Amino acid sequence: MYDSLLELFIGKWSDFINSFSPDEMEMEAAKKVQVLFENQYLVIGTVMFLLVALTWVFYYIWLNNLPGLFYKKKYWLMAGFLCSILTGIITFFIIKFQVNINIPFGRYLFGIVIINCVYSIIAYFFFSILFNGFTNAKTTPFKLF
Repeated sequence: MYDSLLELFIGKWSDFINSFSPDEMEMEAAKKVQVLFENQYLVIGTVMFLLVALTWVFYYIWLNNLPGLFYKKKYWLMAGFLCSILTGIITFFIIKFQVNINIPFGRYLFGIVIINCVYSIIAYFFFSILFNGFTNAKTTPFKLF
């Protein structure tokens, strides 16, 4: 799913690789960047789901049981936004440390970070719908919107 969205928003990997022609060494390095990116999809997807689950636990189990008005829409949105920002930061560092080749691939790094942030917001919304019945929280996405 990352590749199709990257292609939609950033461009095809083949365009990225061909931008280094006619230099064969740089084209091989660009192909290696693509492979290294694709090898990280499972890792960044897993990290994203773990952060979504932790954010869900933070909001529904801990924050909603505190005294106060933490069941309001703005706190639910803040928790989702925090999840998205943390997902983006961790995605950036995972890819930055795993793809260490000296050719410019910033557009693709930025694209995957943004895509993972959007996925985390969507996943947080669905986690809130699916697992809210296991808590005594007062806020669900259905009550929010």
